[in-house]
Amino acid sequence: MNSREMVIAGATGILVAGALGWTFVLKPTIESYRDARDKVAQLEDQIERANALIKRKGELQAERNRIEHLLAGDEIFPQSPSVIITMFDEHIKDLLASAGGLALSEIRTVRTDPYDAYAELHYELRTKAPIRQIKDFLVKMTASDWYLRVQAIQIQPQHDNQTIEVTMSLVGLATQDALEDDQRKEAAKEAASRRPK
Repeated sequence: MNSREMVIAGATGILVAGALGWTFVLKPTIESYRDARDKVAQLEDQIERANALIKRKGELQAERNRIEHLLAGDEIFPQSPSVIITMFDEHIKDLLASAGGLALSEIRTVRTDPYDAYAELHYELRTKAPIRQIKDFLVKMTASDWYLRVQAIQIQPQHDNQTIEVTMSLVGLATQDALEDDQRKEAAKEAASRRPK
């Protein structure tokens, strides 16, 4: 074997060794490093989100307690649905008064089917008023502690460019037990009034 063949054989050996080293040593090491770096970034992101939730723990617990309080009906919902409906009616009237004496052309109360242990009280309101009064009413209603929210709203501008006609569907939440108690009392009263004397 002459020196030229030895150089070619050596170069070929170096190339093969380099290719094998790249394929079996360097490439897996680099990929492993990249995977580890990506996993560290993912874990840091998870830690950051967990820390954000931990920081909001008090706020989330307060919100949960408020919702449980509303759903349990400790103070908001009395034992009679007619009283519940009256309370919601009074609350809506107070909100209307606090929104600059917003006058309604129509208000209807509708009770829907029960959902588990709760029932929704639906209200439909219709009014013509300046947009400022409508805005004040919606802001005050949303900011109140009562569970009374807008389900749908339809706005129609009027020709005078001063007022708008608004039709709103509002939803209030009441305990189903309270509603059923009142229905049983009403049915008993009705049955008693039908008995011959």
